[in-house]
Amino acid sequence: MIKSLYDQFQGQVITAEDFKASSGVLHGCILSPHLFNLFLNSIVSLIYSEYSATIGGLLISNLACADDIDVLAKYSQEIKAQANKLYDATKPYYLGEVLEAERDFEEAAKCMTTAIDVQRTSPILDFGIVPLIFE
Repeated sequence: MIKSLYDQFQGQVITAEDFKASSGVLHGCILSPHLFNLFLNSIVSLIYSEYSATIGGLLISNLACADDIDVLAKYSQEIKAQANKLYDATKPYYLGEVLEAERDFEEAAKCMTTAIDVQRTSPILDFGIVPLIFE
């Protein structure tokens, strides 16, 4: 039933012809927040607690808010592993293209990795941001 709802959806902009929606959730649909949460939770669960950083004595692997996921780890190799998992998991949903550049971490690390000393006494942690864009 849900698939049927999404397969049949069409939209129109005042200055354009009808168009078929092929990604994202329907704006204003009562199912949209639930479908979005199911999807985002399944993506976050892929990287949950496999890798993490210690902040204030707590192990934290990611921070998720709305359509953004911030990935935390002690080493940049762990962030790369998480980005690869996210890339592979989202590719079937057309989100993989968004993360394609993140797979080349030699270049992406220059933009994505910032050294921060969270506890002033802890080793410096690598903090990488992996954006997921939902249309």
